[in-house]
Amino acid sequence: MGWYALFVETGSEDIVQKCLKLQFCQKDLYACVPKRLVPEKKDGR
Repeated sequence: MGWYALFVETGSEDIVQKCLKLQFCQKDLYACVPKRLVPEKKDGR
């Protein structure tokens, strides 16, 4: 089986991942949602 990249609306990544896991067998699907923490800037710092 090949791999696929999905572009989803910001904030709905976890919902899409849950829906994919419900539709496909766990052994056939590996869903990865990359996340990174972005430091909050205050007063330009």
